[in-house]
Amino acid sequence: MFMIFILVSKGGNGQTVTGFSGAASFEQNILYWDKFTASTPIGYEIYWQTSPGVTLSSNMIPSNGINVSLVHTGLTPGVTYYYAIRVVMAGPQYSLLSNEIAVTPLSPNNLFAGGVGDGHNAHLTCNMDMNGNVISVAPTGLSAAPAPGSNYIYWNFVPGATSYTLQWQQTLILPQ
Repeated sequence: MFMIFILVSKGGNGQTVTGFSGAASFEQNILYWDKFTASTPIGYEIYWQTSPGVTLSSNMIPSNGINVSLVHTGLTPGVTYYYAIRVVMAGPQYSLLSNEIAVTPLSPNNLFAGGVGDGHNAHLTCNMDMNGNVISVAPTGLSAAPAPGSNYIYWNFVPGATSYTLQWQQTLILPQ
């Protein structure tokens, strides 16, 4: 005896989610997308697997229609995860599955973004005190990892340091 399941999804008029992208973080991937505006979404379905070719049969993570980002946690560093997303609308109706993206979560060995080929870039300086005086001890490994609406800043521990003060600005100042 066997059973046959048929998945029927009503149109979505050929529309799909746009701007679907991801950023790697420590043992997690941060996924984000543009809000679907063709109709009011009641949710999103994010499909994933560890090999290319994501389909509606892949693992699925539901998300409500308000959020336009999701943090996929508990991942294995160094393993590439492949994702696609679709919108759930009233009816229910579904959009088409989006383009597939690939994101590889970071491990403690490659936690700092801004390296060659990782898709991130950071211009960093960390050798002055609050008054602009050059100091001889400065944190090493200063790096930034972008995330939707925020940035993660990392550095190596400085022996004897009891606190750190982080300063930033929104414009890049290049050396003269």
